[in-house]
Amino acid sequence: MDSSSVPWRSSAEIVPSVWHLNFKSQYLLAATFVRFQEYYESPRFRGDIFSLEEFKDWYADANGKFSYFEDWAGFNIPSYALDPFKNGAFDPLSRKERSLVQFFDATPQSFYVIGSFGKGDARVIEHETAHGLFYTSPEYKERVMRVIKKIDPAPIHKMLGDGLGYHPAVFDDETHAYLLDLPYLAKQNIDVEPLKGASARLKRLVKKFSKR
Repeated sequence: MDSSSVPWRSSAEIVPSVWHLNFKSQYLLAATFVRFQEYYESPRFRGDIFSLEEFKDWYADANGKFSYFEDWAGFNIPSYALDPFKNGAFDPLSRKERSLVQFFDATPQSFYVIGSFGKGDARVIEHETAHGLFYTSPEYKERVMRVIKKIDPAPIHKMLGDGLGYHPAVFDDETHAYLLDLPYLAKQNIDVEPLKGASARLKRLVKKFSKR
C-alpha cells in the first residue's frame, strides 16, 4: 500500500505479532480506530454492528458531549476485531477504516495492533505494548495473571467500568495495563501503596518480553 494513502505516518512490528501505527495527530489516530476499538471493548457496542453516528450519539449522551477524539491518546485491538470490517458488516467504511483493513489484509493471524500519535508518550507506548503482549504471548499473560491475582482489583475494576467505560470482558487486560501507571491511578483516587509491588513486577515483565 502506498504510504501516502494511509492516515498514519509510520508502522512497525515492534515485537513479534504486535504492530505499532504512529499518527501525526490525535484526531487522525482516534478517527481511524474508533469503531474498531469500540467493537472490541465498548460496554455498549462490544460485538455489535453500529454506525459512527450511533456511537457519537451514545458517547455524547454518556459524557455530556462528543469528545472522543480528544479523550483517548492510545488504542489497541486484536486482529479478530478487524474481521467484521473485512467481511462487509460495517460497510460503508470510512477511508481511514478502509486503509487500516487493507494494510493488514495479508498479515497472518493472530496479531495485535496498537496506535499512538506524535512523538508518543512513553507511558502510552508501554500501556499499549502491554496489551499486545497480553494477547500474543501466552507465557506473558500467564505471568501477568499470577501478579494481578495477588492484589485486590476491585478499585481498578470500578474505575474501568464506571469511570472509563470498559466492558468487563477486558478488565484483566486493562487492570494490568493501568497498573503500569501508578500516578494515573492515584489521580483516580485509588490507593496505590498496596499496588507498588505488582506494578514493579509488571514493568519488568513488559521490558523483558519486549526484548524477545
